[in-house]
Amino acid sequence: MQQTAGTIVWNEHQMEDVWLLTIEVPRIAQRIKPGQFVQVKVNNLLDPFLRRPFSLYRTFRDEGKLQLLYKVVGKGTRLMTTLKEGTSIDLIGPLGRGFTLPHHAEKIAVVGRGIGTAPLVALADEASNKGVEVYCFLSAEEKHKLVGLKEFKEMGCELYLHADTEDNVKMVTDYLKKLLPATQFDGVYVCGSKRLTREVHNLSKKYGFMSQVSLEQIMACGHGDCHGCVVELYQDKERSKKCYKRVCKEGPVFETWEVVGVYA
Repeated sequence: MQQTAGTIVWNEHQMEDVWLLTIEVPRIAQRIKPGQFVQVKVNNLLDPFLRRPFSLYRTFRDEGKLQLLYKVVGKGTRLMTTLKEGTSIDLIGPLGRGFTLPHHAEKIAVVGRGIGTAPLVALADEASNKGVEVYCFLSAEEKHKLVGLKEFKEMGCELYLHADTEDNVKMVTDYLKKLLPATQFDGVYVCGSKRLTREVHNLSKKYGFMSQVSLEQIMACGHGDCHGCVVELYQDKERSKKCYKRVCKEGPVFETWEVVGVYA
């Protein structure tokens, strides 16, 4: 983890209230892993005082660049839309615990909803670069709001798409259920919905694949000192004991058995 200055390459509006920020910051880009995040100082003033956390969307290590996908939800992210190409931006990272890709993995699935899909794009990118087959199950209110669709297509992922108002299936995990157990996954990764997390976990118990979730939580410091992002989780797979963990430090990625029944 280190604080460093990066240079904004571009800051592009993607759809409605979603923007894509590309930053040249070699010190972080060359070390950050899928599922980890950075803390961004949105301007040089004291207002807003706190940095904003953003999961890695994509990284281009050879170029020393990384991308953050963000949704405008308040003052901080609204200010970020005004960041201009060529200006400096202050970041801290890499932070947190990222996803675990099993050794010798042959096939994985990512399950995301809305802006929560963002950290799954970097994971799919890394997996596909290693020759792992990636299945993507994407969900949103409407299909034009699906996140990462262009990138997943470019990677050659197999896509299963769900829109609340357009499809007959209740959830995008219904497509996953239809593939099991004939299709065997080495790992399934989820983000963006507590309901989808529960579904993925139940399927992992039934079919025996590893499953991880990236939790979304408000963070202040981002490196474990303030304890503002603590959540109650299970300590053992038998769910006999509970414990408290910091999403920014012990997470944001957890095993789904830690989460389901407490957080999700």
